Amino acid sequence: MILRALLLTTTSLMSLTAILLGSGCLFIVPAPVFEQVPDQAAVVGQRLAVDLSEFASDPEDRPLTYSVTEGPGAIDDDTFYVFTPAATDVGDHVVEVAATNGLKDDRSRFTVVVTAE
Repeated sequence: MILRALLLTTTSLMSLTAILLGSGCLFIVPAPVFEQVPDQAAVVGQRLAVDLSEFASDPEDRPLTYSVTEGPGAIDDDTFYVFTPAATDVGDHVVEVAATNGLKDDRSRFTVVVTAE
């Protein structure tokens, strides 16, 4: 027998996802928790790397996947936010990163301040 799953989203303090299976079982899946990533300083031509796994966790120890949802930079080696600014990047940049457990996500915003030296 194939079980069909129905995902119900609820707004609560924990941003829970409820999964109702055809068997009548109800599972509550909590969202990951992303603590505030501190603002970062970067220098033109030098690689900035921030290990996002130091700031995000899943209450049920599910593996997390990270992404950059706003601003410059990328994810490298699965957990590192990386950015190598060019001379044209001098100034402040707001960055938003997300951590997802496959069902729910949480996000953190921080500023990268790029200087020439």
